[in-house]
Amino acid sequence: MARQPKAPDDTGEVKVRLLRDCAHGKCNEVVTMSAEQAASLEGSIDADPEAVAYAELLVPAS
Repeated sequence: MARQPKAPDDTGEVKVRLLRDCAHGKCNEVVTMSAEQAASLEGSIDADPEAVAYAELLVPAS
């Protein structure tokens, strides 16, 4: 069973990992969006905190 994503912050937004290139960004990027929008993109994003943390590690060092 999938773990619950992190609860939305005070603004109602959550950080998600993109699972494919789309209008919101490229695969493995981490973006912030409303909880409602994240729910509508099920299958294209992963809001699990561990998935988000992993994707943040993939960002190349500047």
